[in-house]
Parts: sequence; structure tokens; C-alpha cells
Amino acid sequence: MSLWNHPRLTAALCTVAVLGCAAAPAVFLAAADAASLGRVETVADPYVAPTPTADDYYILRHPAPAGRPQPERRD
Repeated sequence: MSLWNHPRLTAALCTVAVLGCAAAPAVFLAAADAASLGRVETVADPYVAPTPTADDYYILRHPAPAGRPQPERRD
């Protein structure tokens, strides 16, 4: 049996495959949610963000390549 000879069957099988693949993440997430129902896990300080320090900003400054004169900085 060649699927080329049965275009409607081919389209139906492709549709089922696409819908199955599209529904797989939703089914997984629904199962994960159902498994976690009734369990409560608290988070310490959920709305507190870390305060950046000067060391955190150091990685944003890139040194000039060697061989180029660096302009004078006036702070």
C-alpha cells in the first residue's frame, strides 16, 4: 500500500502526527502540575534581588587592546 495512492489517508496521518507532537508539551505540563498539586515549597525572600557591587560592573569594562594609546580619564 503506497501512501501516494491514498492522499486523504496520508493527510489524516500527518494531521494526527502534528497534533500529537503539538499536544505532547501540554500533556507533560498538565501531568507535572497534577503531580505537584498539594505540595507547597516556600522560597526564602522571593521578591529580593541581589544588589550589584562594583565587582559586578568590572566585567562590563573591557580594557583597551595593547598598542593603542589610552585617552586620559578625568574623574
